[in-house]
Formats: sequence, structure tokens, C-alpha cells
Amino acid sequence: MSKQPKIVIDLDRMKYPNTGMYNYCESLFNEFSNDNELDCYFYAHAQTKIPTNKKIEIKTKDSFYLKPPKGVELWHTTNQLSDRVPKGKVKLVLTIHDLNFIYGNKPQWKKDRELKRIQKKIDRADYITCISNFTLNDVKKYLQLGNTPFKVIPNGVTLKQFSDFDAPKFKPEKSFLFSLGVMAEKKNLHVLVPMMANLEYDLVIAGLESDTNYKQKLKDLTVLHKVENRVHFVGEISEQEKYWYLNNCDGFVFPSISEGFGIPPVEAMRLGKPVFLSKATSLPEVGGDIAYYFEDFESQSMSDVVFNGIEDFQNKNRKQESIDWSNQFTWMKSAELYKEVYKEVLEM
Repeated sequence: MSKQPKIVIDLDRMKYPNTGMYNYCESLFNEFSNDNELDCYFYAHAQTKIPTNKKIEIKTKDSFYLKPPKGVELWHTTNQLSDRVPKGKVKLVLTIHDLNFIYGNKPQWKKDRELKRIQKKIDRADYITCISNFTLNDVKKYLQLGNTPFKVIPNGVTLKQFSDFDAPKFKPEKSFLFSLGVMAEKKNLHVLVPMMANLEYDLVIAGLESDTNYKQKLKDLTVLHKVENRVHFVGEISEQEKYWYLNNCDGFVFPSISEGFGIPPVEAMRLGKPVFLSKATSLPEVGGDIAYYFEDFESQSMSDVVFNGIEDFQNKNRKQESIDWSNQFTWMKSAELYKEVYKEVLEM
């Protein structure tokens, strides 16, 4: 392997601010932008602002034919949905975050089409990484890895803290639960609304409102269950606001049925909060024995889990236990694992 191999890391998903994929790409940039062993370049959109002179701008034609710059030895495609895969002999590392479309209500032909697209990238790749064991098991079940080597590299979690910030766009007047994620059916937020009828807390739901029909469904449910004054939708929020809500909530609720990893629960645990998760997809890996789990999505059952969980968390003083668990997920560890993969591929 040459002294400083020239590699490109794809930051395409940074075009979506305030999302988990933005944080993933930003974290890779932060870890590799000053790496002493690798000569790293970053493939990003023109509007993506990153402090480096080693940015390669994404062009429209790249979706049809992507030719790597001269001297590039390795290309890391950081998301299985990317349409831009380099041509030629450059080595390719492909990261797969999830195959959660498999569990949605898309027609089978659409699922098959998406699987075919991902399979084509797997066939092109020299190495596959997955962000959880759950994702890897799905890849093995629905796709063909052949002899391509693979590794699970969990996401790191870096929670930016703003202890002096005290001005979120909405400040609850009473104790509240918090949920964070893209407002879409796959996040399963609608099961939280009837649950709230059995609890005395308020609920703050934050995240990109990508589906107006789904948001209306949620609003209609709040009226139906007479909790419209206690369930608050705040839309996209800043990092400062996210910290405020996580730091001030009494519990973090995350009933998602579509996660490749699940960063928000770890962020909540980083601040010593009780976390309530579904048992779906990768969430049991992320929450371990520290989180509390919804056995089903029946409203009384869910509210019992939250009520009893908060009581248990407080009575057993589990705050430090929660923080300690979250600290295993760091970007320094993740970056070291990616670097090991890069080196292995370069030596193939």
C-alpha cells in the first residue's frame, strides 16, 4: 500500500440537513478530513458546506457515468441508495444502512426492483459494511454476497451539547415525553397518540415532515383521542433544540419499525434518559438491556411500559448505566473500523 492512498468518501446524503444520514456523513468527514495515513477527498453537492479544499462536487452526469479523478484508489459509497457508483478499476467499499423497504407496504415488484438495484452495487463492490447485525442478516437473507467480504461497523453517536440554550421553538409547560424522527408511516408515530390518553405527560414529536398525509393522520388521531392539547408537533429542529428536548424530557419514545441502526435513542441515553423502543429491526441491538421495550402497540400496554419504565429507571437510579451504555458508540471507534476496511481493500 502506498504511503498515502487517495480515497474518496461519498457525502451525498449531506444534502438532507437535520437527518440521521446527514449526521452520519458529517461524522465521517470530521474523522477523516485530517487523517495522516490516508489522502481523503469528499464527494458532495455544491451547496454542501464543508471546511476543506478536498471537495469533489457532484455533477448531474455522475448518475449516468461516474469517472473517479485521476489517482483515486478507493471509493467509499456510504449509502446503498446512491445512484453514483464509480466506473473503472477503482476499489469500492459499499455501506448498507438498511433494507427496511422490505417491511413496508410497497408492491412486491417495487421491492424486487430495489433489491435488484442494490444487488448490482454489491456485485460491483470489493467490500460490504453494514451498520448493524440486523441489517447484515437482512442482506444475507434477501441478497447475494457471494465471496465479497463484509463487516458490521456500528454508527458512532456524537451529541452536540448546548447547556446555555433555553429557547426552543416550543417549550412545554409540563413534564413531557419526546420523540424524534422523520414524520413517516415507517416511524410508527401514530401508535404514540392513543397511548398518550392513558398518561399525564405531554408529548413533543420533532422531525422532518416529509409526508403531509401522515401528519394529518396524526393530527386527526389527537382529536379522536382528545389529546390535541398535549401532543405537539414541532417539525424540523436545530441541534440546539434537539439537545434541549432530550435534556429536559422525562423519557424518549421511539416505536419505529424501520431502523438500520437508530441514533436518536443513543443520544437520549447519552443524557441519561429512559428510552422506550419497539422490538423491531435493529433497535434491540442499540438499546440492549438498558432500554424498555413495547411488547405490542396496544395503547394501554404501551402506556404501562412507559409509566413502569420511568418509575423503574428512577427507583434504580439507572442514569449512569444509560450513559455508560451509550458511550460504546463513538465515531472514533467507527472510523478506526472503516480505516481497517480501507487498508484491507487497498491491499487486495
